[in-house]
Amino acid sequence: MDVTAPVTIRAAPVKKAAAVLSFELDLPRALTSPTIARRHTTSFLDEHDHAGVAADAGLIVSELVSNAVMHAHEPIRLVVAIDASVRIEVIDGDHHVERVLLQQLRTGAPGGRGLQIVNTLATLWGTIHCDIGKAVWAELQLPGRGIELRS
Repeated sequence: MDVTAPVTIRAAPVKKAAAVLSFELDLPRALTSPTIARRHTTSFLDEHDHAGVAADAGLIVSELVSNAVMHAHEPIRLVVAIDASVRIEVIDGDHHVERVLLQQLRTGAPGGRGLQIVNTLATLWGTIHCDIGKAVWAELQLPGRGIELRS
């Protein structure tokens, strides 16, 4: 995928009890992907009146996409959905869910802080198996809304 080419974003409401707005973005395994993903996420949240969580969501997206670029395989796909919360999923072609671990921080060691940042900012986060590999997901509570636990 040419990262300088325009990116097509599919945004459509999903029929449920309440409308869910979402977009998907396919990304290359490239150093520019975290920046592209962050920019699209913050713009999407700003456009839908959720600027209050856009910065945290953008940081979570950057960290999760960076991990996929550094440690996983293509395809890499970002999915962001707004419902009772903001749900972020980064799907990649690596089936090894068990590799996604919070690392013990080591003073002076480069890296290893991405999931610590996600763990601090997200209301909930985790990993699941999916058809193409795994998804690392995180949810952010929207201001004025309670936490909705999903099964």
